[in-house]
Amino acid sequence: MTVERPAPSRLIARLGAHPVRWALVLALCVRLAYVAVACVGTQFPRHRPFDCDSRPVAGVPWGNTPVIAVDVWTRGDGCHYLAIARDGYHPLPGSTSTAFFPLYPLLIRWAARLGGVSDVAAGLVLSNVLGFAAWALLARLAARRLPGPEAALALALFAAFPTRNFEMSVNTESLFLVLSVGAFWAYEQRRELTNPITTLLSGNEGPQAYLAVAGALWMLVVMVRRRAPVRDVVYVAASVAVPLSSGSMYSLARFVGVLFPVFFAAATELAPRPRARIAYWVVAAALAVWTAYRVGHGGAVV
Repeated sequence: MTVERPAPSRLIARLGAHPVRWALVLALCVRLAYVAVACVGTQFPRHRPFDCDSRPVAGVPWGNTPVIAVDVWTRGDGCHYLAIARDGYHPLPGSTSTAFFPLYPLLIRWAARLGGVSDVAAGLVLSNVLGFAAWALLARLAARRLPGPEAALALALFAAFPTRNFEMSVNTESLFLVLSVGAFWAYEQRRELTNPITTLLSGNEGPQAYLAVAGALWMLVVMVRRRAPVRDVVYVAASVAVPLSSGSMYSLARFVGVLFPVFFAAATELAPRPRARIAYWVVAAALAVWTAYRVGHGGAVV
């Protein structure tokens, strides 16, 4: 017996008809919302010093630029990436720079030189340009796999998940995301040359970390039950296992965007369940606001 799904709203149907446009609008709205909430957080700063390897001036309350509303998006690991982009790697044991891979800081250095701008500006522009490209590819991939309304829902679920702050900061998530989605897109387009190249290149725990773990593990079960492509299941399982093997869930929360096949399965699972969707929006929105406020209040992206 075939179970009929409720008809999608006219708005969702229209959004599903233009997935790339919908994705880029979502990406822009998410960024504006995070910046606005983080600016509120900067008005109530946590008075505690933070480490920053790239701090150009000692003893100041900022890391890479005196404009605090911008500086908060360059801290955390961003300080390490900017330091590597400026000065390269330093030997152990006096430096932790060797814990960070070279592609992203190398791109920052090239972008700064080609554009004639500071490395801070280059890092922020680079992350956001790569992020928008990743969203566009994600929309194309979702449209290939799902009906229009479900593709739009998958993008909305992805947008609401409370770790989008990493993607818009001086951090590597946007690079990981565009290369990972690009690898899947290339594979499904049968571009055998592009796929292995993109795959090769893509080489404090909070509530969102636990949400990421629980959600990813639950959706693995859903993906298997709904007979998702084997490559999706293997990819998500490996992506979950790698950060968990380090003994910390923080990395999974940070790079949850790379688990994009999870949101495809979630859209199929939640499409006929309006109450479950509402519960997701409420929890995700609350954690997203908390995360964005923490960026400004805590003075770091994490």
